[in-house]
Formats: sequence, structure tokens, C-alpha cells
Amino acid sequence: MPMTEELPGPPRVLLPERLVDVGLAVGLALVVIIAETFGERTATDTMAEIVLGVGGALALLERRRRPMAVLAMNAAIVATEGLLALRVVSAPTLLVALYTVCARRPRDEGLKAAGIALVAMLVQVIHTTDSPVGNAVSAAVSVAAATGIGLYMGTRRQYVEALRERALQLARERALEADSALAEERARIARELHDVVAHHVTLMVVQAGALRETLPADDPGRPMLDSMADTGRQALAEMRRVLDLLRVTDGSERGPQPSVEQIESLVTQMRTAGEGGVTVTPLPAMPAQLGLSVPHVTRRNEAVFVDDSWSLRTRTLLSAGVRYDRLSHFDNQFSYRAGLTHQMEYVYAKLLYGTAFRSPSYREYLSVTAFNDTLQPA
Repeated sequence: MPMTEELPGPPRVLLPERLVDVGLAVGLALVVIIAETFGERTATDTMAEIVLGVGGALALLERRRRPMAVLAMNAAIVATEGLLALRVVSAPTLLVALYTVCARRPRDEGLKAAGIALVAMLVQVIHTTDSPVGNAVSAAVSVAAATGIGLYMGTRRQYVEALRERALQLARERALEADSALAEERARIARELHDVVAHHVTLMVVQAGALRETLPADDPGRPMLDSMADTGRQALAEMRRVLDLLRVTDGSERGPQPSVEQIESLVTQMRTAGEGGVTVTPLPAMPAQLGLSVPHVTRRNEAVFVDDSWSLRTRTLLSAGVRYDRLSHFDNQFSYRAGLTHQMEYVYAKLLYGTAFRSPSYREYLSVTAFNDTLQPA
């Protein structure tokens, strides 16, 4: 998944936020105008109520960008209507502004906004109604409902955004892991291909050079053999450059692969790190391309073994065996084993004795012989 791809949302119809705000503000303003048109109030009171109600409704156009300012303005309008003994027309806009603050701002700001709205509503109720207690309870319930709904929607919005962000992060991580795995697989295939091809090309170069040395100096085939050897060396160098391009880098500095000329320096580093030492037999000079392919050495390990078992009792078994290993780079080894097995109802009891040998890899052999002079190949 690309890192810039957005996650699909639920199948629902979403209106633009700006269109919702305009419709809400215009709708509340029209309600105020229609209510005042059919009211029996003086012209001065009617005009004041229309101005205050429409002003509070139009302020809702900025409720998403400046929610606290819109709430403060509507709270002042509601309190002014109460102090001037005007008819209540701005209470719905105040509740909408309170809902917006609770839904879009932190919880502390939402609770402070609820307190401001409640004070404004109580001021309006005390100065405009004959039964302030009942109306005060109704105002408190309205403020609590708007606050609760706003806090719930705000929490739900934050939860959904957190889930979406987490899903996007997981998608990015999966994309990065897939790219990394692809690059590592390409590098692995390139390394294996290089090992196989380099071995055969190196063998071809060596055979061409050896054949050249068997021909007379004036033989017309010598230039052709020289060309074959040069082409093979060039192919080795090109494969090495391609492998370096495909190698996955981790930000650390990488140097060229050690060649035959650097064996002595590598052994010196191993001697410095430990107490033992190794003896290096100087190798004849050779081209750098061939020196990089020298570590590809083939070993042969052959083994023959005989193993048999005898039943001493119904559930008792005696086994014995011998094994002989013939190794091309180490001493031949002879090992043996014997065992006594007794089967009980649910478990086996075994008594085993014997020896075993596994030829070390070149990495294991070098790491051991660098500190132990007594371990030498055959």
C-alpha cells in the first residue's frame, strides 16, 4: 500500500462542513425573524430581538474555527436579552455553540463553556419568567444535554481519528516491510547468482591461462586465450559492481570485500584481538577479480556407518553402531555409539554413550584456530 493512500471510510453521505454551518446559521436566523414577525411586541423590542437573534445565529458561521469566541458572544446575547427583559430567541444558538466547544475543544474548556452558558441562561431565566425555579431546572437540563452530547461526539471523533491514524501507520509499516523484504530478496538472489557465476567464470579464466602457458610463444591461439581471460576478469568486475548496487544498505559505512592481498592484514587484526596466532602461507600474485573469488572452495565429506539393535526383553532394546568419516580438509574420524532403551507405559528410558564429529565450517575453523595453535587441518 502506498504511503500516501488514504484508508476508505464508512459508506455514508457527508456534507461539507461549511455548507452545514451556513444552513444552520441561516435556518436559525429565519426562525428568529419568523417568530418576531408574528409576535405581539413593540417595534423597538422586536427590532432588538431580531438584531440580537440574527447576530447570534450568523456568528455560528465561525463556530468551527473560533468556538470559544462564538460561545462567549452568544452567552452575552442571551444575558443581554434577559437583562433587557426581551423574549428568548438566542437560547438555541447558545446551545449549538456550547455543543461545538465540547465536541472540538479539550474537556476542560468544554466544562468551562458549560458553566458560562449556564450562568447566561440563569440570568435570562431570572429576569424574564414568573417561575424561575422550573425554568432554571429546564435551562440546566438543556445545558447538561448539550454538554454531554458534545463531549461524547468529541471523544468519539478522537477515537475514530486515533484508529485511522493507527491504521495508516500500520499500512506505512507494512509497505516499508514489503519494500525491505523485496530489496533483501533481490540482494540474496544477486549474491547467490554472483557466487555461482563467479565460480564458473573464475574457473574459465584459470583454465584459459593454464592452456595458454602450455602453448608455444608464437602459437596463434595465445591472443585468443588472453582475450578470454580478460573478458572473464571484466565480467567478474561488472558482476561485483551490480551486486554492490543491489546490496541493502543500513546506513553504516561499507568497504570493498577483502581480497587475497589483504589476508595478512586480516590475520594481524585477529592476532591483536586474541592471544593466539595463525600462520599464513604467501599466495602468488593474481588479479583482483580472481582474488575476490578465492574463498569459494569446495570440500568433500564422505561417511560410512553401521548400526544394529537387539531385543533383550519384551520392552528392552540394545543398540550399537560405528561410523567412519573421510574428510578432504581435516583428519579422518572414527566414532561409535551404544545405547540401552527400556519402554515403560508412557515414557522411554534411554542410556546412551558414544562419540560424534562434525567438520567445522571455514568461519568456525578460522575463529578457533586464530586462538589455538594446536588445531590444524590434515
